Amino acid sequence: MPEIIDTETFVIGDSTKTNSLGRALSMALTAAELGPVRVLAFEDGELWAGAGQFPADVVPFGRRDLSRIERDVRAAASERRTIVWFSKGTDPLPRLARRLSRIPNTVVVADFDDDDVSIMEAFRSESLLNRAKANPLRRKAPSRLRRSQARIARDADLVTFSSAGLRGVYAERFELGDASAVIPHTRVSMPRDRPRAPSADGRLTLGFIGTVRSYKGADTLNALLRADTDVGIVTFAQSWTPPSDVAAQWTMRPPTTPLSEVYADVDVLVLPMDIRSPAALYQLPAKLVDAAVFGTPVAATPTPPIEEFAAGAFLPVTDWSDPVGVLAAIRAADKEQLGAALQARFTTLLSPEATADTLDTALKKALIRKSTHRA
Repeated sequence: MPEIIDTETFVIGDSTKTNSLGRALSMALTAAELGPVRVLAFEDGELWAGAGQFPADVVPFGRRDLSRIERDVRAAASERRTIVWFSKGTDPLPRLARRLSRIPNTVVVADFDDDDVSIMEAFRSESLLNRAKANPLRRKAPSRLRRSQARIARDADLVTFSSAGLRGVYAERFELGDASAVIPHTRVSMPRDRPRAPSADGRLTLGFIGTVRSYKGADTLNALLRADTDVGIVTFAQSWTPPSDVAAQWTMRPPTTPLSEVYADVDVLVLPMDIRSPAALYQLPAKLVDAAVFGTPVAATPTPPIEEFAAGAFLPVTDWSDPVGVLAAIRAADKEQLGAALQARFTTLLSPEATADTLDTALKKALIRKSTHRA
């Protein structure tokens, strides 16, 4: 059990409108095991639809609110130890982190859950319009993002990552030392009975419950549908739309649909990650954690983060180029065993209690380093 008590945490996300807010809300679940939590996010649009899947409220803020946040943190730190946990490190978060790092009784933590620089480099390469959207004047331009992440890591007392593999990526970009820890995504435990009864008509319902992107295997998903008209895929409604020839096989659920309802309709979650993409290679899919909560079996590319948390508890697919063969392997798999094994990993590695224990240990070490440095 966590030993750091009488602690308050401010989780500060870099965006209100994108799914990166999901990481901040996951961090809040972990931090809530240590004490009260406030979640703030830089306001860049309407609140991400998926925020409703989490119990915490999100308070938007702008650049003019940095002084107010500093006052709030000072007030909290005057009464109890205060943790400020930053997600992503996009501007203006590094500036705020520098100011808060000077407040006594405060621990600043920087968190990275994706290879964001590689994601933005891939985004820029897709079209001239994307190059304009991610030009050097924008806060998420690759070069600017790389600098801002290095700044916030430099001022942090602790740096956290969603996987050990991702930590290795960032270790090549800036100095980490030993002040780092791996805190995977987590979710509220909402178990349901498994396995789902096979469809009487032989239909197979796959799940891809999240944003559909090319590096996440969009083409592979459509190839699976073209290979067998008895296969369907469930996802959330989003800006991406499926090709017309397979559109009828996609079920687009409203993003506000409770995850328990969505996963109740899924036989197997599929994660055909493109290992040629650095953005995919070191991403821990939040969908994997969702599936673990509900004991839903998973077929996935065995990337380093997926192996790190689910080795032996998912169906590894190293070659997705033969959709007929992939579907045959999925149909033949022991789905009950895979689902139960993955659900056990949630309890031991991915639950709020498990991630909080890891954070608690890392914070204690960070506090020792900080007190020694100041002495």
